[in-house]
Amino acid sequence: MKPSPTTAAPADHTNASRAEDGAQLVALQARRGRSEQDDAETNLTDALANLMHFAEREGIDFEQAIDEARGHHAAELRGEP
Repeated sequence: MKPSPTTAAPADHTNASRAEDGAQLVALQARRGRSEQDDAETNLTDALANLMHFAEREGIDFEQAIDEARGHHAAELRGEP
């Protein structure tokens, strides 16, 4: 995986705001998808598939990115920055 710049999250970046960021990404997928009537789970699945294509194009190990994201998610749930 390519290194990413390290930037601290804003102090007001909460798990609720992170969830809202995710909702906006899924809503973008719904708008760009074939049907806006798809449920959130379908749109999430389609967005993840698109991210897999992006990762492949960019030479990013998607499974490693998912593992790192799981670690970030767990830390955020524990209240760590």
